[in-house]
Amino acid sequence: MDTNDTNNLISHQARAERILTAAAELIARFGYKRVTMDDIATQTDIGRSTIYQYWNTREALYTAVIEREFLAVIDEILAAIRRDPKESLLNRVVRTEFLAVMRSPILRAIFTADTSMLGQFSKGGVDKALEAHRNIIFRELLVQHGLLRDDISSAELDHALTATVIGFFLVGSFDEDQEQFDLERQAELLATTVQRAFEVEAAPDAIQAVAPKVIEFFTGISDDIQALLRSAYE
Repeated sequence: MDTNDTNNLISHQARAERILTAAAELIARFGYKRVTMDDIATQTDIGRSTIYQYWNTREALYTAVIEREFLAVIDEILAAIRRDPKESLLNRVVRTEFLAVMRSPILRAIFTADTSMLGQFSKGGVDKALEAHRNIIFRELLVQHGLLRDDISSAELDHALTATVIGFFLVGSFDEDQEQFDLERQAELLATTVQRAFEVEAAPDAIQAVAPKVIEFFTGISDDIQALLRSAYE
C-alpha cells in the first residue's frame, strides 16, 4: 500500500469514526426513532450521501454503533487482564463487563431492554447466537483450568449464570422501591455472587496459565469486531 492509499484509508477511517461518534451521541440524547441520517449529517458536517457510502441503511449504521460500543467493552476487559491476571477469572470479567455496559447509554439500553432509546435494537443489535457460543468457549477455558465448578453441565452453568447476570441488569426495572446501590457496589455484588455460585478456589498457577489464553480469546473477538467496522471504509 503506497502513501496515498494509506492516507486515504486513514481519512476514511477518521470520517467513519466521526459518523459513529455523532450517531451514538444523538441516539443517547434523543433515541433511535427520532434520529435521522440528516441529523447525523448535520452533526458531523458530512453529506448524507457520503454517510450512505459507508452504511447503505440507517439500521446498518446503528448496528455499527452498537458493535463499536461492544468493542470498547472488550478492550476494557483486555486492559484489566493485562494489568492483573486475576482479572481473567469469571467473576472479574463479569464485573468489568457490567460496569462498562452500564456506563454506555446505548449498551445499557440493550441489556435493560429499554425500548424508549433503541426501539427494535433494544431486543438485539448483536448476533445472540454467536455471543452465546463465545461465552461458552470462554467458560470452558476456565473449567479446563479448574477455575469453575464442574459438577453441573455446561448448559446448566450457562443457564444459571445468564439468569444471574441478566437479573443484575434488570432488577431496577422491576422493583423501583428497592434500595439502589451505586454502580461500583452493584458490580461488586454481582462479582461476589458469581464467585460464590460458580467458581472454585483459584490456584495461582492456574490463573497464570489461563490468563494468556483468555487474552487470546478476547483479542480474537476484538479483531472480529474491528474487521466488521473496517468493512465500511475499506
